[in-house]
Amino acid sequence: MKNNKGLNFKFKVTYQTVLFIILIALVLVFNNLSEGVLLKPNVLFGLTENVMETGLMALAMTFIIVTGGIDLSVGFIMAFSAIVLGQVYELSGSMPLAIAGCFLAGAMCGSLNGIIIAKTNISPLVTTLATFSLFTGLAKIVAGTKIFSNFPKGMAFLVKHKLFSVIPYQFVLFLVLAVIFWYVFNRTELGRYLRAMGHNEAVVHFSGIRVDKIKFGIYVLSGLMASLAAIVYLCRLPAAKPDIGININLETITAVVLGGTSIVGGIGSMSGTVIAVLVLAVLRKGLSLIGIGGDRYNFILGIILVICLIVLSFINGQAKIKKGKKKAKQESQNHISGGKIMKKFMSMFLSAMLILSTVGCGTSTKPAAENKEAAAEAPAAETKSEEAPAAEKKDIKIGMIPKFTGVDYFIACENGAKKAAEDLGVTLDWQGDPSGQESAAKQQAFIQTFIDKEYDAILVSALDAQSYADTLKQAMDKGIKVITWDADVVPEARDAFINQATEVGLGTTLMKGMAQDCPEGGTIAVVSSDPNSSNQNAWIAAIQAEYESKKDTDYKNFKFYENIIYAGNNQSEADTKVNTLMTQVSDLAGVFALSSMAGPAVAKACKDLNKPAGSVAIQSVAVPVSAKADMESGLIKSVVLWQPYDLGYLAVNYATDLINGNVKLGDKTYTSKLSGASKLGDEMYEPAHEILDNNVVILGAPIIYTLDSVDKFKGYPDATSGLN
Repeated sequence: MKNNKGLNFKFKVTYQTVLFIILIALVLVFNNLSEGVLLKPNVLFGLTENVMETGLMALAMTFIIVTGGIDLSVGFIMAFSAIVLGQVYELSGSMPLAIAGCFLAGAMCGSLNGIIIAKTNISPLVTTLATFSLFTGLAKIVAGTKIFSNFPKGMAFLVKHKLFSVIPYQFVLFLVLAVIFWYVFNRTELGRYLRAMGHNEAVVHFSGIRVDKIKFGIYVLSGLMASLAAIVYLCRLPAAKPDIGININLETITAVVLGGTSIVGGIGSMSGTVIAVLVLAVLRKGLSLIGIGGDRYNFILGIILVICLIVLSFINGQAKIKKGKKKAKQESQNHISGGKIMKKFMSMFLSAMLILSTVGCGTSTKPAAENKEAAAEAPAAETKSEEAPAAEKKDIKIGMIPKFTGVDYFIACENGAKKAAEDLGVTLDWQGDPSGQESAAKQQAFIQTFIDKEYDAILVSALDAQSYADTLKQAMDKGIKVITWDADVVPEARDAFINQATEVGLGTTLMKGMAQDCPEGGTIAVVSSDPNSSNQNAWIAAIQAEYESKKDTDYKNFKFYENIIYAGNNQSEADTKVNTLMTQVSDLAGVFALSSMAGPAVAKACKDLNKPAGSVAIQSVAVPVSAKADMESGLIKSVVLWQPYDLGYLAVNYATDLINGNVKLGDKTYTSKLSGASKLGDEMYEPAHEILDNNVVILGAPIIYTLDSVDKFKGYPDATSGLN
């Protein structure tokens, strides 16, 4: 009997062990939900590509957070360093010199943070909160309206070339640096000083340690790692622009805290940070594989992060109780009695996995016609099926990516695309990020997911023309049809472009409308979303071309405001920038509002500044339903658009016919299910869509919506709006 007592043993497990269990569980769950796609070697190792920038910066961030500090500027240092690299390369043509400039920029930014934090009493939070605005401004000043993308092909070495033909070299770089950082953190005096500073900085200082030098050094190191992250980013997406660091600050901090480093300092784990980066990589890739993105991705990530933080807090609490009077050296080991804690943890974690599985299983992208009820209602096979078996129909799968989600325009596009998928019997996977969270890197991740899932076609509304052109070319090399819609990429990176209207037609319509609404002329301004928006840039060029052609006759009383206003894709940002414009240019006669945020922003500014209705002519490319109230008040007389619902429908229709061979690249016309159908009430589409050079398929001529025709807008606010 006494011997049986030996079975009642207790085992010890660290939080990092628990996190590793989470990692393995996530891999198994997502592999099951994705029907075995995740564990394909190229997918499994490739999933790290989209988090390597986060991972590299998280290594240095662990040093900072364990001291009780924080760096909110790393993403913006990364963006500024990328811009410097692009600018230096453009001026010098030397990549070694450009890389040196990139690291110098990161070191200077890190030095500024380090000097302020080490030599003053200003907290790291306040300091880096201020400097991220400074670095963002510097990036925008240096870049102007440029995207630096003309890099040599060898720049993609870390991504295109793989160890053993499977492991990306950027992941190898991350692992090598992780080992070095782990050694410094756990086996050197510097690592001990960093943890001690987090416990009690004053004690370390009075022990004769130069705390200020250590602080300065780790912030410089953080800047250098942000520069390295910029280089890795440009190897993957060769387009340097000021917004590439958006949201990466919080992802970096999340990885460090999720890895077991206390946000108040003193306790940290470099191995935990590495595991946490891999957890984030699996989460991002796994959720994308099962069709969960945007807000739902943030929701699931939040659930798992909260659970992990609860477990970490519980482990630390238990460790303090058990260790009691033990010294600080023993406190940092974070060991815990395995039985009860593991039971509680597994209960919480499995609950989260159950939620995840439920959400994942509820995101089927198959059209309604494929469900069991539809199959039961289908007519039984007649005698013809007995004479000869029916030809097997190809199960076509299409992945479709908007610029962003959650706005009226793309909601209408989504409704039209899903209706086309239902009508044509194809599977549509619609994925995107909410407005304000979108980025070229995230779009590239969605594209890679569709490649991994071996879809038949990828349809993308591009945030810019260049960033992920190489990824789209990879898809084409695998036989996947690549079609852009709404906004194009470089022609060599896609098969066809579904364009809402010709640029010339839209520019002419807008300029003529301005002359009609503002016959006395005056100063007119252009408000666009982003200097890299390919479709809006084309419209601006068309407006200016129309103006130049008649500037001595029809448009002789007009002059353009000297600068184009880029109001962004966030409504509050657009409101602020347009209000500033109209305050500075008090005699503004008219505005071309070319984005979905610009029109409402101009109308709001008119109201805020007490401009009489009609005193500022607004030529808006906007969803008419959303502009209805401003039409009724007289602020806006009309808006120019098309049917976004039909644009989404046409994109899916064309992709399906291209896959089935019903249309070929190089054709000059295309007959879709929209051909000859209603465009706006009694107005019909042409019998066939015109196809221009480079396989540009035209939906139709632009539509001028007035108050009388607003309710004929299709697909918004409800999926069936305007269809009767």
